[in-house]
Parts: sequence; C-alpha cells; structure tokens
Amino acid sequence: MPGTRGPVPVPLREGGRDLTQQILDLLDTKDPLHTNTDFPDVSQSDIKAALDRLASRSMLAYNTQEAEQVLLTTEGQMICDEGSHEYKVWDAVQQKGRLPLKELPVWAQDMCTVVVPETSD
Repeated sequence: MPGTRGPVPVPLREGGRDLTQQILDLLDTKDPLHTNTDFPDVSQSDIKAALDRLASRSMLAYNTQEAEQVLLTTEGQMICDEGSHEYKVWDAVQQKGRLPLKELPVWAQDMCTVVVPETSD
C-alpha cells in the first residue's frame, strides 16, 4: 500500500509522478490553483482524485468551478460559412427565380458536398 495513513498524504502516482505532492508544492508558491492551467496535461479525474485524497486528510479544501466551452464540429463550421442545405435550396430558388422539383437533385449534386462525421479515437 503506497504511503501512510493519517496526516501524511497517500501519493497518487499518475504517469510516474506524485501528483498529491506536486499539488502541495505548488500551493506553497501559488494560491489559488487553477488545475486546468496549472496541470494541463493531467486528466480532471486524476486531479480530483488527488485533491480528494488531500481533503480527506484535512490538508486542503477546494471548490470546483465548472465551465462549458461550446465548439463547432466541422459540419457546423461549414454551415456557418456556407449556409445550411435548406438555405442553399432557398438561395438557389431566389437566384433562379424558379427551380423545378425535378431539377433539385441535379442542382444538389452540383452544389452540396458530403460531410463525413468526425470520430474521436
């Protein structure tokens, strides 16, 4: 079992480093910590586990602040730049004055691109 019980923190080794000790060392020089900028390469679950270990031994207290960041997908950015498929049809009708329904598939093949959904690895 790593470390000892009591007021001494049980080390949380993440990637071969003692994260609980790094947090304590950083708190000696910086207060408050912002884990997203102070430890950008460490996952939030590992940071929370280290903070919980230290808090359970009354070595620190912390508050969690959550923020959401909304990002566009490739398809969303393309819609922002070029317009939606519906807008493209509306625009074509506006430009031509009239677009028969039977010509729509031909126009769509010329004007629209296929978007391959993003996948996370």
